[in-house]
Amino acid sequence: MKGQLNIGPIFGVQLGLHYSWLVIAVLVTLSLAGNFSSVNARWGAATIWTTVN
Repeated sequence: MKGQLNIGPIFGVQLGLHYSWLVIAVLVTLSLAGNFSSVNARWGAATIWTTVN
């Protein structure tokens, strides 16, 4: 299982998460934060990041 983070076995099947999913998750989070800040200009940074996460 090269290029993966081992999650562990479930029902005898080894599960892994490819590193590219971590990059995708970061990009989606940044995109949502940018969208929330433009739509809700009165929200502070803490409110936006709490809502995104």
